[in-house]
Amino acid sequence: MLIKDIRRFRRCRAIIRKNLRDLRRAFRLIEQDEFNCHFLRAAGVPFQMTPEIERLCTQIAEKPVAFVILGQNNYSKALLVNELLQKPVLPVEKEGDTRTYWCLISIHGGSKHATAAMKKASKKLPVEVTLNLVDPQRNDLIDSGKADLEK
Repeated sequence: MLIKDIRRFRRCRAIIRKNLRDLRRAFRLIEQDEFNCHFLRAAGVPFQMTPEIERLCTQIAEKPVAFVILGQNNYSKALLVNELLQKPVLPVEKEGDTRTYWCLISIHGGSKHATAAMKKASKKLPVEVTLNLVDPQRNDLIDSGKADLEK
C-alpha cells in the first residue's frame, strides 16, 4: 500500500530532478550563445532562474517524504506505523500496558533506516538492528529484523 506510493513518489521526484537539470543546462546554453542572450535581453525576457526560484525547485526535488503521527496511545501509533510500512517495526503493546512505555523519536531514510525509543526510565535506547534496507535492485523495502526494546 504505502510502498507503491513511495515508489511512485521516487519516480516523480526523479522526473523533477531530470527536468531541473535540463532547465539549468538550457539556461547555460542560452547564456553562452551571444545572439540569443542579446535578443532575450533586448526583449526583456529573463533567461536565468532567480536564486529564490532555484532554491525552491531544488528543495522540491531533494526533499524526502515525511510522516508525523501524533497521539497519546502508543498501541494505535504502533499499529498505524506497522501497517503503513507493512513490517512489524514498532512494538505493539496492549492498551493500558505501561511496562514498556516508549515514545518514537524518528525513523529516517538513507542507506539505513533507524529509529530510537525511550523507556519509562527515560533511558534512550538506540535500536541496533537495521530495520528496513532499501534494495536498489527492486526499489523495495526488505525485512532485516525487529527492534527489541526489552533489553
